[in-house]
Amino acid sequence: IKRWEHFVKFDKQGVISVRGPHATDLLQNVMSQDIELLEKESPDRAALFTTFMNAKGKILFDGIVVKPKLAA
Repeated sequence: IKRWEHFVKFDKQGVISVRGPHATDLLQNVMSQDIELLEKESPDRAALFTTFMNAKGKILFDGIVVKPKLAA
């Protein structure tokens, strides 16, 4: 982690795109937040901080889920 005045840069972050008719179901099955919160199209629900877990519930990593049409 490199720190600047009011920002933190995370060197090991990436972007994953999930699309298709089963994208919501897939995300709901691997993340700790309720993906339906993004289905409510309100400005305060454009993104969710969540953890991603394996089938046994062990946290693998954290991240932010953004619904593209709300984030634009």
